Amino acid sequence: MAEKKAFAFYDQALRWVTQPDVKALFEELRDEEAEHVEMLVEIMAKLPPSAEIDLEDEDSYPNKRSATPTAWIADPNGRAR
Repeated sequence: MAEKKAFAFYDQALRWVTQPDVKALFEELRDEEAEHVEMLVEIMAKLPPSAEIDLEDEDSYPNKRSATPTAWIADPNGRAR
């Protein structure tokens, strides 16, 4: 879940941040990510079993979702690919 990764990022970064304003911002962002995790867990708990999906880490497969479907993209000459 991206929110857990974001939480971990801000939590880890706080160990190294020395500027008070940046530290406060990272604490706020970390806390917001924790809220997002809680919200998502609550929402997911309400879903019927038929809505279950494979919750693989999308970051492990960088091209899995970012691959652009080319069937509808026109080439520079205006032809569909």
